[in-house]
Parts: sequence; C-alpha cells; structure tokens
Amino acid sequence: MNRHPQVPGYQVTGVAGAGSGQAVWSARAANGERVVIRIVRPATAPERERLERRWQALASVASDGVARALACVDMSGGELATVCQHIDGPTLGTMLTARQGLTEGECLALARRLLSALAAMHAAGLVHGDVAPSNVVLAPEEGDPASVRPVLIDVAPIPGCERGTPGFTAPELAQGRALSAQADVYAVGALAVGAARPADRPRVHEALQLLLSEDPSSRPSARDAARSLATEQAPVRAAEARLLAAATLRSHASRTRTTRAPARRRRARHRRRAVRPVAILAAVVIAVGALVASETTDPAPAARQVVVPSSPGDVLERVVELTDLRDRALESGDRELLTEVSVPGSAAAEADAAVLARLVAAGVELDGLTSHVSEVELLELGSASARVRLEVAHSDYRRDAPGGRSETVDATQPRCATMELSRLQGAWRVAEVRDC
Repeated sequence: MNRHPQVPGYQVTGVAGAGSGQAVWSARAANGERVVIRIVRPATAPERERLERRWQALASVASDGVARALACVDMSGGELATVCQHIDGPTLGTMLTARQGLTEGECLALARRLLSALAAMHAAGLVHGDVAPSNVVLAPEEGDPASVRPVLIDVAPIPGCERGTPGFTAPELAQGRALSAQADVYAVGALAVGAARPADRPRVHEALQLLLSEDPSSRPSARDAARSLATEQAPVRAAEARLLAAATLRSHASRTRTTRAPARRRRARHRRRAVRPVAILAAVVIAVGALVASETTDPAPAARQVVVPSSPGDVLERVVELTDLRDRALESGDRELLTEVSVPGSAAAEADAAVLARLVAAGVELDGLTSHVSEVELLELGSASARVRLEVAHSDYRRDAPGGRSETVDATQPRCATMELSRLQGAWRVAEVRDC
C-alpha cells in the first residue's frame, strides 16, 4: 500500500502530484478545508531557516492570484510540511492542450493578472522563480463559470534551488546570474506569448516586448507592467468540458488509484487489454530504474526564442498510445509488442528489453502495473523529434512468480522525468527517458 505521510492537524488523502522535486499530497484540514501539502527536507540549518522565512512572508501575501500559504509544520527526521490552499481547476498547460492556444486579448489579460499577483509577492520580498504553464492553475471565475482566473502555485520551493522551466527561463539565469523579480517578469512575457494561438503571437509579442528584453534592467517591474495592461480585461474562457475532461480526468483517476489501490483480477499472459481512454493519461516509461530494482530485490518571435509547440495534442495522444503498448508488453511478456514503443537501438529500447528479459527469465508476471502522471508538458516539438516533461509514479502492482509465490510492490511517489521522442516511419516512438 502507498504510505501517506502523517502531518499533525491534517488528514492526507493521496498524491496530488509533484513540484520542485518534492512529492505533493492532497489533504484536508481539521475544519474540512482541502489543502495541498509539500514535504521538503532542507539540507542544512540555514536552508531550513530560509524556507521558514519565505513561508512567513508568503503568509502575508494577500492576492487571489497566489495560492494562500496556510501553515509550515515540523515533521520527524528534519522534514517540513508546507501547507497551501487547494486551487480547484486545470493547469494552464492542460487548458492550452485542450484549446490549442488563447486569443490575443486573453493572453494580455492573463499576463496582467499574473503580473499583479507577482507584484504582491515581490512587495513581500519574494520571487516565484518558476512561472510556467504547469504552475498556473485556472480557477473558476466567481459569478462566471464560463471564465477562469489564473492562480500561481508551487510558491514555496527551497530558496535558491529554483531555476525555472525551459522555454520560460530568463536568459540571464543561463549565464549563472541570481534569480530576481525581473526573471519572473520575463517568464510572464514568455508564458503569454507561448499561450497565444499562432496567428495572434506576433501581436502578443509586440505588446509584451519590454518584458522579454535580454537586459533585465530594461524590463519593467511587475507592478508597472501590470499597470500598462490595465485596459486588458478580456476574460479567459474555459475549454469545452469534453476537451478538458480528456486532459484532466487522468490526474483524478491516478490519485484515486494510488489512494485506494483496488485489487485487480489477474490477467492471462499475452492477453491484450483494451486501449485505455485519453482520460487516463499515463507516462510511457514507469521509472525503469525503480522497476529493475524491484526485480533484483510554432516558436515565438521574441528577443530570446520561446520554444512552444503549435499543436501538442498529436504528441500527447501518442504518449497515451505508447503508454498502453508498454504496459501491455510488460504484463504479457510480449517482446514484439515492446519493440513498437521505442526507437530500435535507442537507450529506451535497450532499457526496456533488459527489464522484460529479466521478467521472462525469472518467470515473473506483473499484474496491475500502471504508470500515472500528474502533469505532462511538451517542451519542444520539431518535425522529427520532441521533448516532453512529466511527473511520473507507478501504482501498487503484483509480481507473480513460479510456484504460486506472489508479492505486492508499493506505489511510488511522483518524480520528474524528461522524455525524448523521435518520429520513425511517421509514428512517434520513445528514444530516451531521463530524470529531470
């Protein structure tokens, strides 16, 4: 069974995802409020003090565009549990996948609201450090269910450890300069340009070109930039339910399975399962290292180019298909089926072949193994290659060995991975998977 952390004053109900390298948990406070808890382990006493000071400052930020900081709880073993308000809604990345981009007016209004939220953080002496689609949740707009408002999450990483998300990182950070409020401003500009529909991107870039200046001293402050966009009031409209459900239901399904760990009937070897719907999106690779261990015991015309895919849906749909193929191959011991997942001769192909060979040699069958992701983000997309970042965990599953011996392998906490894909004979296949 998955082991939930014990946090005084809170009932942890399941895995919510991952952020800044730490597991993120869903929980309820004593008053019934839904919260999100991140367990962090500061490496040194000064690092712990910095995190605690950051948390105190976050608690003073009064903005509906920033997830509320609720508590910072001492845990055994030197860990800290940081508790934030739960924001109900899809991430901006999910919304963009569902809608294939926003209009010019929506992008500029999105930038205005994010800049206002950041201005409140900057006034408290805080830098977000990772303004990206996966860290913006779109909550329902009060009184207008057809519209959404952006809320910044992942607001409490260990200070000094956050370096941003590729494609939204200010250029000075690549030169080794310290994170600053001006880097947050750049990230908002990159995010807004990247969120735009291809036809609207040039106009969004023109409107936000100062935010994307190579020289951080040339960028306006978040407050000044928000004021310059004061007339941009277009509501960001929600995606159609049928499109959004395909991108968001997967995370809810993943959390339910991790928490409840329902028993599954054992499948016969080589029996092919029905393809899982897009609603249950999972990672193609389920932490190969963890599995092996268990067996041994259009770019934006910005000053700095922002790489944003013009149509990520095709790649993400293929990820779903590849996930199902890999799960079927490992559970059935089907070598031929496994070759359909990866690029022949690639690192991914060799790793998967080794995993399957060990299973077959030991006569071990897997039952109930399912990979789950809390976020999938397409970082780069070219004509023959793509790069995806995802948070991945695997469910509880059973290993059935000869002689009727059986054991349960516990579910894992989410971890960040990047996946390289290549187009082979018109179809995407996995070339390599690495930890972030």
